[in-house]
Amino acid sequence: MNEITLRKDSSSVESIQKAAYRLAPRAVVILEQDIGDDLHRCSIKVKLDDNADELADELRQLVNDYFLREHLSSKTEAVRSLLFAQAFPILDDEE
Repeated sequence: MNEITLRKDSSSVESIQKAAYRLAPRAVVILEQDIGDDLHRCSIKVKLDDNADELADELRQLVNDYFLREHLSSKTEAVRSLLFAQAFPILDDEE
């Protein structure tokens, strides 16, 4: 079993869960949250004949990707809401 630590300021529980789900066919990822104020620890158990170190690197990459998506989504929420409001205006009930 391989273990990695991730900083909480550059990862979230949700981003780790999404990355773990993506790797589910190839590995079991166990998230241990309470190891410190600023770290997440993940244990990775390889299911197939994959390289554990390569899977750990892939997990890190996926966590970074999902965390960035979360960050961008929260920063652009107002713009997306405005665009949806413009694209799909509410129809008047008087019609």
